[in-house]
Amino acid sequence: MSSIKQAAEEMLLQTIIPFWKGLRDEENGGFYGYMDFDLKLDKKAEKGCILNSRILWFFSEAAMLTGRADLAEDARHAYQFFLKNCYDEANGGVYWSCDYTGKPQDTTKHTYNQGFAIYALSAYYRLTKDPVALTYAKKIFHLIEQHCTDSEGYLEAFTIDWKPESNEKLSENGVMAAKTMNTLRRGRGSAVRRTSCPRRVRRSSPPRARRRPCPECRR
Repeated sequence: MSSIKQAAEEMLLQTIIPFWKGLRDEENGGFYGYMDFDLKLDKKAEKGCILNSRILWFFSEAAMLTGRADLAEDARHAYQFFLKNCYDEANGGVYWSCDYTGKPQDTTKHTYNQGFAIYALSAYYRLTKDPVALTYAKKIFHLIEQHCTDSEGYLEAFTIDWKPESNEKLSENGVMAAKTMNTLRRGRGSAVRRTSCPRRVRRSSPPRARRRPCPECRR
């Protein structure tokens, strides 16, 4: 077991972290959106907001795990791009993608994407205790509950102003999926629950088992 742990640590520190640090875009913010199998970087590729959320989560968690200040700075870099470019201040919620300069490109609001943003913001809040990150996580949670639910679960895709639209993004093989397990897991698994209690954002991944009620909010 110790050899597995050592190998995992080496992979993280020597391969995975350097790879993602190398995709940092100093000119336009955030991280580059595409590198091919031959490691050829396309600096003008579309930047997926879900990719930015995953990178924000990754560097936040890596910074907490290692205590490295440079990884906390990479998390801050992703966080700043999220607030400036990925979040729609006019209508609320997270775009599907930006162009390489950071301008909105695909303005679809997908429930799946909103869930990953909550994971990322929750992790960044745990790292920094930045109240703004917690505020945005809660905003997105309430937007999901307001716009994305019906009597049977969670809906999928919406226009920029939260009108339902077809779900091409998570459909495949010619089947147009009205609901997917991917979205259901992110909708119900989001770290922020129906409470203002900050203790409920301690986990930044979907819970796998029932937890005891929080003594502060009794939920």
